[in-house]
Amino acid sequence: MRKIFLVLSICFVSIFFVVSCASREIYVYFNTDCIIDISGIHSNKAKTNISAFLDETDNTLSTSIVNSDISKINKAQANEIIYVKDPTIYLLNLAKEIYEFDSSFNPAIFPIVELWNFSPETFTGIAVDSIPDEATIAVALQSCSFENIVWDSSNNSVYKTDTNAKIDFGGIAKGYACDGSFELAKDMRQIVINIGGTIKTNHEITVHIKNPRPENNQFAAKILVPENNAIATSGDYERYYFYNNQRYHHIFDSSGHPAWVNSDNPILSVSIVGPSATICDALSTLLFINGLNTQMELILSNYSSSALILYEDHYEKYGELSVEFLESNYL
Repeated sequence: MRKIFLVLSICFVSIFFVVSCASREIYVYFNTDCIIDISGIHSNKAKTNISAFLDETDNTLSTSIVNSDISKINKAQANEIIYVKDPTIYLLNLAKEIYEFDSSFNPAIFPIVELWNFSPETFTGIAVDSIPDEATIAVALQSCSFENIVWDSSNNSVYKTDTNAKIDFGGIAKGYACDGSFELAKDMRQIVINIGGTIKTNHEITVHIKNPRPENNQFAAKILVPENNAIATSGDYERYYFYNNQRYHHIFDSSGHPAWVNSDNPILSVSIVGPSATICDALSTLLFINGLNTQMELILSNYSSSALILYEDHYEKYGELSVEFLESNYL
C-alpha cells in the first residue's frame, strides 16, 4: 500500500484553490494528492472506506504498478488473454463510448506518451536534449489504435491484437476515483472530494482556475461549481518540457504530437463542469485536443456538461457556466 496521511488546514492544490476550506485529510495515490474534505456522522468510517477504495483503484489502474490490470495488459503478448477487475472493464466500456463519439479521446495513445518521455517512468523534467523524429512517431502510431484492445465484459477478459499496443487511463482514472470516493461519502453532510485537481462536491463551491501563463495573477478565473457537480481541468502547464525554446506537453492528438504545439494560438487549458467527475475528466482532455466546435458542443450537451477554454489572450465558453475572470488577458 502506498499511502501518506496528513491533517491540514490549507487548501492549495496543483490546479485549483477551493474557497472556504476546512481541515481535511490528504492521501497520495495516482502520483498526486487526493484531498478528502467531508463532515457528518461516521465521517471517519467514510474516510477509511475512501482510503481503501483509492488504494485498490490505484493498484488496479496504474501504468507504473507492476501487478496492476493496466500493467498486465501492457506487458501482454498479442492474443494473450488477461483477466481484469470490474473497474478496468467499466473504464474500457466508457472510454470506448467516448472514443466512438470522437476518436481523439484514445487511451491507446500510450506508446506515443512513452516515446515523448511523458509516462510516469520516463518524464524527467522541463528540458530535454531531443524529441522523436517523424519516422519513429509514424511507427509508434501503428500500435495506437484503440481497436487493438479487445475485451469481453461477461468474463472480464482482455487481449490485444498487437503486442506493442498499450493503454493508459490517465485521462479518466482520476475522475473515476473522484466519483467513487464521492459515492462512499454520499451520506455525509458536507463533501468535497479532490483527486489531483478533479473535484466533486455536494454543495456549491467556488473554484479558482490556475492561470496557464501567469503574469499579473496566479489564477485566471473563478468558476461556481453547483451542488452535486464536478470540475476537471486539462492544461499544457502540468507536465511539459522545452526543446529549442518550444514547449511540448503531455496531451497528444492523433498525429502523435502534443496538441496545438505548432499553433500560433494554442489552447492552454480546458475546464469542464458537469454531474460526473469521470466524464469531466475525459472531456477536458477531448476538448483540449479538439477545441470548441459543433461536434464538441454536441458531446458536452449529451453529458450535461459546460466548458471554459483558455487561450493566451481570449477564452471560449459553452453552457451554463458562472465565471468571474481575474487575469486581464480574459477581461
